[in-house]
Amino acid sequence: MTTSKQQFHDLSSSFLKAAELLNSQGQFHASYYLAGYAVECALKAYICTLSLKDTFPPKRVEKSHYIHDFVTLIDTANLKRIFDTAKDGDKNLNTAFSIIKDWSPDIRYDEISMDAKKPNDFILATKEFLKWLQTNYS
Repeated sequence: MTTSKQQFHDLSSSFLKAAELLNSQGQFHASYYLAGYAVECALKAYICTLSLKDTFPPKRVEKSHYIHDFVTLIDTANLKRIFDTAKDGDKNLNTAFSIIKDWSPDIRYDEISMDAKKPNDFILATKEFLKWLQTNYS
């Protein structure tokens, strides 16, 4: 099954909304987890624009795209130079990325207890990063 740019955009939006809802209900661990997928899906939507078919390449063709590391996905999307320049000129974007860059889906295996600060900060940072990505590359 291939995933389109629009599907990744929709997933990103859905994950962010779910993260905010879970966060408001005190489900901080799940909130943090899903907010990370909002970032990942947004980056993968952009990677789709690099495809002539506007879809994500199948795993058998491009295994390097099937990762969860935001730094690598930014590089895969050919955004590294542009993003580094943007971060250097935008303190909010730089701070936001320093908060989200080390996210991993492996958080699902970590201890479930988490205070409100980490997911709150992560969601705000996610919104800042997505705003930059959508403003420049939607």
